[in-house]
Amino acid sequence: MKNSNVVETIINDTENIMNDIFLSGFHTVQPATFEKLEQIENLCRKTGMDRAGELISDLKNELNKRRNSFEYDVKIATDIFCKLEFYIQNAKDMIS
Repeated sequence: MKNSNVVETIINDTENIMNDIFLSGFHTVQPATFEKLEQIENLCRKTGMDRAGELISDLKNELNKRRNSFEYDVKIATDIFCKLEFYIQNAKDMIS
């Protein structure tokens, strides 16, 4: 697979998963969503999209707090989400 195809796949998968998270209201994220975030994070790191991988990891960790503790702050999750959205949009603009 060409590098541009890999980046397009990462962008599309990330946009889809972000849509799912957004529609959940950042509150009821399914286990399958966490698995997909993990896959996308690993793919980002393998292809040199380290910042995207870092943001996805941060988002995943913050969303996981909602499931496992009372320390969840939706403001932190939405801030990370917006940074990731901005990154993905810039990557999308660069390859088109």
